[in-house]
Amino acid sequence: MKSFLFPILFAACFVLPAVANEITIPKLTIGNDTYKNATISYKGGLTAKISHDEGTKSVPVSKLTPEHQTALGITPEIISEETSKAEVQQKATAERLTKLRKLQEQKQEELAWSEEYTVIVYGHTKDAVF
Repeated sequence: MKSFLFPILFAACFVLPAVANEITIPKLTIGNDTYKNATISYKGGLTAKISHDEGTKSVPVSKLTPEHQTALGITPEIISEETSKAEVQQKATAERLTKLRKLQEQKQEELAWSEEYTVIVYGHTKDAVF
């Protein structure tokens, strides 16, 4: 029974980190930055989180080596899918900002066309914009 259980536990040690989308590296270099005892975790999107001795940092998935991307379960298809999602979100955000700017311009025009009136309330003079 023990001889049957050992291979299953041994295999689980390699399968579970792949499922968790997390890998640990003693020394990781990305660009000019070096991280000690780094744990890279990926939960989707275009960024991965690196937890290391000095803190935590988010890095673009594209800066990771192909080996690290494969270990995290990141494929070129996933990257292209996430990139297209990000582009759609950027377009939607740009459209919302355009609408907000138009509304602000309309309000400014309305204020520019309004006239200033003097209102007398109980003997006090106040300036008002209508």
